[in-house]
Amino acid sequence: ADAPGDEDPIAAIAQQSTSSTEERASNDEPSATTQASGGWAVQVGSFGQPGNAERLVEQLSSQGFNAYQRPRDNDLTTVYVGPFDSSDEGERVRTQLKEDANIQGLLIRVRED
Repeated sequence: ADAPGDEDPIAAIAQQSTSSTEERASNDEPSATTQASGGWAVQVGSFGQPGNAERLVEQLSSQGFNAYQRPRDNDLTTVYVGPFDSSDEGERVRTQLKEDANIQGLLIRVRED
């Protein structure tokens, strides 16, 4: 009688939490602007050749990640995925990057200039 049936309780919980997050984002427009400058990002690589950074951004974007690049003062171009409002969200995407793109990212605190 205790054998799990067709309903997966974990999947049901996951669906509920994603739908409530979407509702919050669409109903609450001020958070959409703060979301764009979230405090966390996953650093996925630094490149001496800007073209290599661009290729990685394109590859990650095509896989559905919100990737972007920023030049650093040491002639490197760093690629990030994000930004995220919480470290939990960043951690979740960092795990996804490892699974989907085989990239070992680093969760960092982002300071907006």
